[in-house]
Amino acid sequence: MSRVLNDLSLVGVDDGKGKSYEAYVGGRLGVNPFVGIKIADHLTEDACVNLVQNYFDLLAAEGKKGERAADVIRRLGPDDFKVKLTRDLGRNATLPEVHFSSKSEREHADKTVVKIRAICGEVTSEQVRKIADIAEKYGNSVVHFAVRGAPEIPDTKIISIPEIRKELAGVNLHCSKTMWKTCSPVSENIAVRASSIRKRCSKN
Repeated sequence: MSRVLNDLSLVGVDDGKGKSYEAYVGGRLGVNPFVGIKIADHLTEDACVNLVQNYFDLLAAEGKKGERAADVIRRLGPDDFKVKLTRDLGRNATLPEVHFSSKSEREHADKTVVKIRAICGEVTSEQVRKIADIAEKYGNSVVHFAVRGAPEIPDTKIISIPEIRKELAGVNLHCSKTMWKTCSPVSENIAVRASSIRKRCSKN
């Protein structure tokens, strides 16, 4: 499946002689599909790192704007593409340490996302009201519901975590031990305003 979906795929294999990797390049779906071609096999981890670097170098040197790997393969030909991609794979792989931070992390370095434990994603109306109160008091008035249904309160100050834990304990809820160090105002999936939650609870 990965060779069909991905521009570059590294597939782990065990042929009985030890674990290694096979490399496929050019996979693409859509109106102009392309089944990725096998570029190399029996690759070590270092060879995989070098192959990935060769891939980016090749696209930077030979690729045209808007092209994907499949387009470059068609234009250069599979044999030429393979030769250029697999050159000098035995060299020592170097991975320089890179330090970076996102704009969100820089702007919200003192904040986190409070993840609340909820069995099967179920909470009582009293608990939902308390979560809404906490979101308005300590967060940005948004409650996010993750894929599995557990409520989360984004954009909360890390310094407020002890108080939040106490308030949640009052309605028999608990924070997860791990907090997200990312602080986007609203996460993906389902996010609602705390005031909307409170109104719906009041109607019920």
